[in-house]
Amino acid sequence: MFSLKLLGRLTLEADGPVSGRAVQRHRLALLALLGASGPRALARDKLMAWLWPERDAERARGLLNQAVHVLRQALGADAILSVGEELQLNPALVACDVTAFEQAIAAGALERAAALYAGPFLDGFFLSDAPEFERWAERERERLAGAQARLLESLAEKAAAEKQWQRAAEWWRLRVAQDPYDSRAVARLMLALETSGNRAAALHQADAHQRLLKEDLELPPAPEVHALAERLRSAPAVADTAWVAAESARLSREAPPDAAPAPVLARPGAPASTVPLPPPVRRLRFAALALLTLGAIGAVVLLTRGAAPRSAPGNAVAPSADEIAKAVARELTRRQHGDTAVQLRQQRTSSIAAYELYLRGSDKTLLRSDSAARLGLDYFRRAIALDSNYAAAWAGLARMTLRVGPGSGLATLRAVQASAEIAARKAIALDDSLAEAHATLGLVLLMRHAVTDAEAELRDAVALEPDSELYREWLAKVLVWTDQFAEALAETRRAVQLAPLSPTSNAEVARALLANGRCDEALAQLEKLTNLEPPLARVTSIQTQCYVVKRRWPEVLAATQPSVAGGAMFYSGLYGYALAGAGRRNEAVRFLDTLLERGRTDVGMSWHIALVYLGLGDLDRAVPWLDRAAENEALSGAMEMAPLAARLLDSLRTDPRIARLRQRMGLPN
Repeated sequence: MFSLKLLGRLTLEADGPVSGRAVQRHRLALLALLGASGPRALARDKLMAWLWPERDAERARGLLNQAVHVLRQALGADAILSVGEELQLNPALVACDVTAFEQAIAAGALERAAALYAGPFLDGFFLSDAPEFERWAERERERLAGAQARLLESLAEKAAAEKQWQRAAEWWRLRVAQDPYDSRAVARLMLALETSGNRAAALHQADAHQRLLKEDLELPPAPEVHALAERLRSAPAVADTAWVAAESARLSREAPPDAAPAPVLARPGAPASTVPLPPPVRRLRFAALALLTLGAIGAVVLLTRGAAPRSAPGNAVAPSADEIAKAVARELTRRQHGDTAVQLRQQRTSSIAAYELYLRGSDKTLLRSDSAARLGLDYFRRAIALDSNYAAAWAGLARMTLRVGPGSGLATLRAVQASAEIAARKAIALDDSLAEAHATLGLVLLMRHAVTDAEAELRDAVALEPDSELYREWLAKVLVWTDQFAEALAETRRAVQLAPLSPTSNAEVARALLANGRCDEALAQLEKLTNLEPPLARVTSIQTQCYVVKRRWPEVLAATQPSVAGGAMFYSGLYGYALAGAGRRNEAVRFLDTLLERGRTDVGMSWHIALVYLGLGDLDRAVPWLDRAAENEALSGAMEMAPLAARLLDSLRTDPRIARLRQRMGLPN
């Protein structure tokens, strides 16, 4: 039995992905046409016109016959049935997810249907020489996306009617992820979050949506989202379900006529006009037409806006001009020869200039210093300015935004996380097979304490690119945070097998050894990384945590004092903790006073203040600051010090306050 997946990335699988001649692009396109048609057979003449429009009838028929022959050889003689001059996919041998999706909807199994919708129809798949096929694919994409949108809303409404508020919020969150520009859906998500008792998340969603409209489309704030956010800010602290119900009814009344209830799934093959599109989609279409009209002028404007003056970071080592020239030459040669094979993800752009900027931004050495990372961020922004549908550049932008942090021009850690999440979800919407986007989204979700979802995204990234050492490193961080120490060590050792000379992979082995209580081995592992230029920041972090575990307070103070004296706060909690551990309590208290003063306005200090209180043995004062850190998603410092944080919190596990805190942070109890 073969499985043909058309929702999301087009794949053909049996026990694993099918390879060879059967998955040549035109043959996959033929399977897509037959699979999406379900029980309806398709005329050979129509298939020839869709797939080989520029060939004469005789040549097109020969290509179709050859494609059918190759597919029957690979899938079985009866996989494609001939019905006179028509062809049909045999569902007994080849199961298609579109058919299963439609059948689930017809049977009223909406949750199963929602799970089957893995992404936009034929996401990232194209035939550049077959415009009729492309138009058909776009119509199917709109039809199926509309069906998914309506069933998600139906599921959200059903959950709300049953007073399953968190479940309703999750369905609305999926709806917003499908179309983040839909202000009405965002408003409904905000209401669901408010009803579930998470007003902070509702307001955070409003802020993220307003930024998305401004940064992507240069649109003013959506009136309904802005007005709702203001009403939430002035509403009573406790959610009033009656008030929320009234707001939901108001939003329903304000929905435009063409957003009225419609069948969940339009009749297969019906004209696209039978599936109403929400206003944001229509606005995007209008904007796209306007951009096409502006043509080259628009591209120049976008480039001018996206470009920033180039700076030369002292420690950056960008790809050489020769390397970039060779890569661009390979791309030009591929296109000149009419190669229609699947492109590498980073090459899915028609702009050579954007591709060059992507290559520069992807240089790993840019991650080693703040100034170089800011330059990398600029490269990705400029690549997106040249091609706003360049999925890999969006993924790079998400990753580099997290690396640069508030230095990216965003004022707070929460704003950084929101911006990175928007970019990662944009990349996934454009190309769901992009491992980097899933991995970066996983890191953002980890920072927001959505630990289960974070682990799922990172496992997806590893499954998509099993030979990437980086994604195994990131997955290991989640595993350490969730006390899966043995598996974390296995993942980091696999990363080193894949890239024996990777500094970060070797450092993450040391972190995992520390998490497993093997500090001496961790310190020995870090000895390999002492001569790096520029130095790897996490080396000092892991070393210092080992010294704390071994209660080697002089080494802790020596490692952290220069950073603290220079005004950097990353090691401030460890420094204060070590002062207390070394018996210098008065100094620890004085240092704590400076942290408390800064903590009045900087929520990022919460974890560090809590850590000093723990060092002083004052759990009663530490707990409120830990709560504050969790409430404001300001635990990035704790996550970087996950082995030590896990050890400290584990030692306090019997305290009911810590048990509740661990639950909020997504940690096992």
